[in-house]
Amino acid sequence: FMIFRTDVNVCRYIEGFSDGKLVETLSLEENTVYTVAGHDFSIEISDGNARVTKTDCDDRTCESMSAGKNGGQIVCLPNKIVVRAKKADSNMVLLPAITATLLKENLP
Repeated sequence: FMIFRTDVNVCRYIEGFSDGKLVETLSLEENTVYTVAGHDFSIEISDGNARVTKTDCDDRTCESMSAGKNGGQIVCLPNKIVVRAKKADSNMVLLPAITATLLKENLP
């Protein structure tokens, strides 16, 4: 008999872009809240889905968007922030959100 992996099409992480530049890659498998540096903008990851929990933009359209295991993206045009769900590469190492944030804060 043959065994098939059913989870190969499941997104495992999100990439966060600010002003067109990749600023963070976070696992969808860890529940956390991440605040985008330089913005009053927070993303919550819970049960494999990401959503906006805080934004300082006027239209708040991004609050109705989500990105998660099944794909999707969040776009906040006023803040120039894009969050995309992605499938993990076999050799990718994802840092927990707290570690990634601490590393970024300690970079020159």
